[in-house]
Amino acid sequence: MTTRANPEDQAWIDDYATAHLKTFIELSQVLLARRDLAGNRGARAFFTLLLEATPRWYGNPSYDPVLDAGSEAPPLPLTMNVVFEIFHRLEKEGGDLSLEERLKRVYYSDIVLAGVIQSLLIVWYNGSIGAQQAPADAYPHTLVWEAIAARPAGIPGPYFGSWAYPPPMPIVKPGAGGAS
Repeated sequence: MTTRANPEDQAWIDDYATAHLKTFIELSQVLLARRDLAGNRGARAFFTLLLEATPRWYGNPSYDPVLDAGSEAPPLPLTMNVVFEIFHRLEKEGGDLSLEERLKRVYYSDIVLAGVIQSLLIVWYNGSIGAQQAPADAYPHTLVWEAIAARPAGIPGPYFGSWAYPPPMPIVKPGAGGAS
């Protein structure tokens, strides 16, 4: 995985990922309509990638906590904290719509949060965002392999030549029955 040039940034990302991994997985499970992500061994790598691709501060992109410390405006919140706070608030509120639908309405109405959520979905399926890639050990845990009913390329299959045969579970149109 490519790391940021600034070691302080990478240390912050590592600490934040450790402290908030459970919430990242819970949010991901709702947005991806899956309940099995807690055991995904790529989750931490995917969260780290998301943090590297997400603006740290929610609001003014030129905000610097050191340079702006004496300004009149209060310090800006961390973008991921805003994402997680919305998730927890809507999770507790309930309502007529599903949690996923309520989250989509709030997140996608904000250009910054919409980008974060889109990146979250992309990283789970691709294991990369732009030129940033998760470490090789997270590669087989991306969701694209399940979505296309295939084994990860380059990972040993159940037997030699297994790639030459159709997938054991054919791809079906969502809602058409079979696997979902």
